[in-house]
Amino acid sequence: MGEATLRTIQKIDAVLDCIPVVSTLTNAAQLLYKAARKVDDTANPVAPGRGWKTDLKIHVISKPSWECRFCAIPFAGNLTSLIMRIREGLKDHLISAVCRNNTEVVKLAIANGHLDNPERARRILGQTVYSSNFETFNLIFNSRDWTQSAVIAALPWAVLDDAQERNINRILDYYRDKKFDNLTLTDREIGNLIEVFASCVRAQRSDTADRFFDVIPQCKFGKCSELLSNSVFEYKKCYTTARPKGVLSAWQIQGILTFFESPTNEEFQKYCEQVHSKAIRIKSDIQTDISADKQCVARGFSSAKISPDADKIVSDFYTAHSRILETLLAHTKYEENDTLIETLSSLSNYGQIYFLELFLKKYEERLSSEDKLKVLKGTHEAKYKYPNSIDGFKFLFQRFESSLSGDQCLALYKHFTRLGMSAEYTGFISGKRPVFS
Repeated sequence: MGEATLRTIQKIDAVLDCIPVVSTLTNAAQLLYKAARKVDDTANPVAPGRGWKTDLKIHVISKPSWECRFCAIPFAGNLTSLIMRIREGLKDHLISAVCRNNTEVVKLAIANGHLDNPERARRILGQTVYSSNFETFNLIFNSRDWTQSAVIAALPWAVLDDAQERNINRILDYYRDKKFDNLTLTDREIGNLIEVFASCVRAQRSDTADRFFDVIPQCKFGKCSELLSNSVFEYKKCYTTARPKGVLSAWQIQGILTFFESPTNEEFQKYCEQVHSKAIRIKSDIQTDISADKQCVARGFSSAKISPDADKIVSDFYTAHSRILETLLAHTKYEENDTLIETLSSLSNYGQIYFLELFLKKYEERLSSEDKLKVLKGTHEAKYKYPNSIDGFKFLFQRFESSLSGDQCLALYKHFTRLGMSAEYTGFISGKRPVFS
């Protein structure tokens, strides 16, 4: 009994809907039942609780009245029914009941064993989290025991309203009560948890987001680098009606840095690249904002406004991330100078002067003049990927100039000339050391 029986009943009814006269009788009987029946609030099938009669009841209740009326029309209704079945197939009555919050059908389906199959139950639960109110969700969630992976998979990736937040908290309560072992989570499941946590932060549901610190185990920094780069600072465009996204609180940032392992050099560089990309997007948003304001003023739609200071906003953005970097540097060790040189060159190319200052404060004494020359030689010309590399280069050259010999400066000048780099780079060196010009 259960899902298989219901499918059989649906197939039989679909065949009968295509037969003239017979379809008129069957659909008239279904309409008569719909008109005469009373909604069963308890929805408790007759003993022993499982049988084809219950599945038949589910099908008749779930079949729309308009479809019964249409299929009762001889020939035209039969042909249309045949075309609909070929195009759409058989509907999933339980999914439809979940989406429409039809608790009567949900209760009947649960009692008749429609959630006995774990995979089937898992799919229904995932749909319920997004589509149902709390009453319907609770019916599905309380219908059986769930595995740790099923519970995590059911968490919604986008928190759109209070109902979804309530569902998330119900799932987290179940997770806590079952005392699942966080150390057995797979990388994919950890990624799911982090994504839902980030969604709660963006939706400004801080209390719910904080509960994930009891669930997420210690894992690699790479899993949270994107979260940190995108959720520490947010610029609100003035020309959009969307409410501003939430950002991580200081407590949440500290919690994240506590739960994740120290970053490797590759993970750290990726984090810096993500921060750099975010800074470029913020600056682009500000420029678009200013341009939109000017167009509105020119067309007389609004009065002149004070334009936002792009440099100040980007500076605030980097300041926020500098606090994170300070914590990372306290737990990160660069044993090899080659790795440190590569990281400094990368930061220079991104023009991340705030990060460079923190790095040099800790590691500059370890760098020889040759190491500093290698860092400068790692400069890439300012193009699409590294539009701010000239800023990083000028900062480092002014910082390292006193420890570089004339021969080293000349070698750097020739290196840039050989690479065909613009006069903005070579001219800056020659301007500092006129002997090369």
